[in-house]
Amino acid sequence: MVDDESEQEITTVEPQSAYWWDTDYAMTINLEKYAYTVEEDINIEFQMTYNFTPVVNHAITVKIYAGYWRDWYDYYGYYYSYDETDYTLMKEVMVYTMSDGRAVLSLTDTYPEGTYTIYASDNNIKSYKEFTVGNEGIFVKSPRYYRAGQNYRAGIHLVDLTDFSPLPLEEYTYSLSYYDWNTGIWNTSITGGGSVDTNGYSFLEFYIPEELENKYYLKLEVQIPGSEAEFSTNLYQSWDYYYYSMWGGEQATNSQNIQYVITTDKTIYSLGETLHLRAMVLEYSFMNETKSPLLNTPIQVVVNNPDEFAVYWVEIMTDNSGILVFDFPIALDTDIGTYSIQFKYGNNTYSYPIKVQYYEKPVFRVDIDTYGKMYFPDTSDKIFAPDTIFEGDAVAEYYFGQSVIGATVNLEIFTYYGELVYTETGTTDVEGRYHFKINLNDISDLYYSFTTNMVVTDEYGRSAEKSQRYTRIEETYIWGNIRPWAPEPGEMIDYYFYAYQFLTSGGDSYYWNYEYNPLSNVTVEIDVYGINSLFLDESILKTKHYITSLTGVTDDFGSGSLQFQLNSQTTAAYDYFQVEITMELEDGRSTTSQTYFRYKKYSLSVELDKNTYKPGDTVEITATYEDIVAGTMVEGQGKLYIYDSSYQLVGKSTMLYNGEEHISFSLSNYAKEGTYYLYSYVSTEGNSYYGGYTYNSAYLRFEVGENVEIELNTNISTTDSRGLRYLVQSGDSIE
Repeated sequence: MVDDESEQEITTVEPQSAYWWDTDYAMTINLEKYAYTVEEDINIEFQMTYNFTPVVNHAITVKIYAGYWRDWYDYYGYYYSYDETDYTLMKEVMVYTMSDGRAVLSLTDTYPEGTYTIYASDNNIKSYKEFTVGNEGIFVKSPRYYRAGQNYRAGIHLVDLTDFSPLPLEEYTYSLSYYDWNTGIWNTSITGGGSVDTNGYSFLEFYIPEELENKYYLKLEVQIPGSEAEFSTNLYQSWDYYYYSMWGGEQATNSQNIQYVITTDKTIYSLGETLHLRAMVLEYSFMNETKSPLLNTPIQVVVNNPDEFAVYWVEIMTDNSGILVFDFPIALDTDIGTYSIQFKYGNNTYSYPIKVQYYEKPVFRVDIDTYGKMYFPDTSDKIFAPDTIFEGDAVAEYYFGQSVIGATVNLEIFTYYGELVYTETGTTDVEGRYHFKINLNDISDLYYSFTTNMVVTDEYGRSAEKSQRYTRIEETYIWGNIRPWAPEPGEMIDYYFYAYQFLTSGGDSYYWNYEYNPLSNVTVEIDVYGINSLFLDESILKTKHYITSLTGVTDDFGSGSLQFQLNSQTTAAYDYFQVEITMELEDGRSTTSQTYFRYKKYSLSVELDKNTYKPGDTVEITATYEDIVAGTMVEGQGKLYIYDSSYQLVGKSTMLYNGEEHISFSLSNYAKEGTYYLYSYVSTEGNSYYGGYTYNSAYLRFEVGENVEIELNTNISTTDSRGLRYLVQSGDSIE
């Protein structure tokens, strides 16, 4: 209520902070609607709580500004330069909360058409809400996030605000802008327009160009020409998720709207051969989160030679599965090098490289067998050190299985920086083998790692070769980790491990690069131990108790994984668990490493009395914090937040969770309908189980308002499990 001359006692609330993240105050602003006519009264409800408890008889300062306004505009004028006439203070008034923490303000003044901001504040919290005044209204349903290089789509509804009837066939315009941080100006990137149907509805759809990548947020504006009605909202760039591969590095998720999955019959082509290519063409929609085959669609295919000149082009239609098949004969007199097959559809272009070179498949293969040894120590600088013998066999075998007998073998050894330092020749025996035995101490400058190249030529002059790298660095490495890092008792545990060594390459004798070299097909032993202590030191680790053993094998990339599970009796018997992995190689090197974990001891759960509420309802919350290993309730300090469907903070509480806690709060009669979000966490300080503290969180959603379900049945079968796409042909009748 508004009471400028009230003599009632006003409670004094100790100021906490002007920043919402430091205080447990929450203040929501709710309107019965968000669009009003010029002569219409505007009823506003404020709801203020502290730890979900109503703040009674408390003063709130309310200011009404013309335009979209925030208080930091005044503090940071350099970054938020604006014409002050666009943000006129229209009204300032004090309201006071009632016994339920609510205050109501009725604006009976006449406001000209436009957008207005309600700014409510006290010493503890501040809140904003916008509304529109006019005779015509623009309602836009649009995603908050976008991706450059993707289409963006939003629904538009134009109405007469006097009775909310549609504005049939009304025209509208729109623009998309980005903010230039150097100039402080919004620059328009896209403009367009259209008209709604007889019911006032339309879809706004446009392509967001790739040059808007990393602009982080954009501004979408919609207007009705010749009217004051306008709509404005910010769109935020969707964060990309990266995956990390030790060999591939970070790679961003492909977000191109047209994507290709290419397969060819060979990786390298010779002159005179025919390239056989198959492509699956996919249409990716960021808005729908789908990848669907692009069916029966013409795709332009262009072949570019190594000089990037187009030598062939054709248009090929995808089939009913989105598959494109393309064959291209490679002439005998053409250039060798890397060709590119370019696919074009609309604004999208994708190139796939094809390597063409003089190539003949060898009639036999060559392997180098050093009896499992990949490490040969460097002892050349040690007195009375034993010789380092590099010994093995070159093995040559025809592809049909017969040994290559009497072939000439040329063995070469190169330093890590590519200098040839040793050669020898010989002949394969009746088993297709050539045995070599070399004292590496007799070869100078052979540090860190070296490469052996074996070239074998049979009696008909046909050749094949094989290269193999070896290390002189003794250290090997192995590590492992578990997921989840704090498993629940009885949960299956995934253990991932990786084994590698170092090689050197590139540069010269003074500069080099270290390379990870995975150790493939290596057997590892894993032992699991229990520890009866929360503190790990050398004396404690000597008292660890053996639980079980596991065996794993690395793959071609030096990695591997396995699963194990400990029973509840074992889980409860120990505080800490150690997983020790050991690797012993055939060349005599070995290494081991340990990782430690604890089972999840504490758990926070939050439940509601129901899943759907109406404005004005009371929400009942039950929060439970327990020791799930011991099965007992425990104490912890935590917070709980609730946000409405527009991410406005509804309530916030700092509380002591002591086993089971009950919280209740009332929704505003004008509460915004939609999905509400509840977040909660507990931090138990002084708990040595997790090295000083433990952290648990819980999250859930609930609905406010009436649920409306729409069922769509047609005589056409859908083409996906969610019923989102329909395949129709020209002339089909849809009922």
